[in-house]
Amino acid sequence: EVLMKKVSTLEDDVMEKSSQLEKRTSTEHKEKQKIKEEIKTLEKKLSETTSSAIHNGEKLSELRKIKNELETENTRLKATLNVQQEQAKEDVARAEALTKNIEDKYTKLLAE
Repeated sequence: EVLMKKVSTLEDDVMEKSSQLEKRTSTEHKEKQKIKEEIKTLEKKLSETTSSAIHNGEKLSELRKIKNELETENTRLKATLNVQQEQAKEDVARAEALTKNIEDKYTKLLAE
């Protein structure tokens, strides 16, 4: 009878341990599934971020190209402006010389 009681107690222990093991196994399985889902989510985010980075890199490259074109055009326009300013200075100098020449001739004619 004592032996039967020990066997019964051992069976109860085994059942309890088995139940605990099943719960732990179930919990671990759920945690593994959750981790797998998190990994899939992170992989998707990484893929999206990578695609976005590539797209942004392409846009940046286009913007740099446009910036270079604008800088080239700006340099060309500045050079053109400088030439026009020099021509304007020369035109003003010629006009002033002509005005002085005319004034001198006018003054000379008045004096005669």
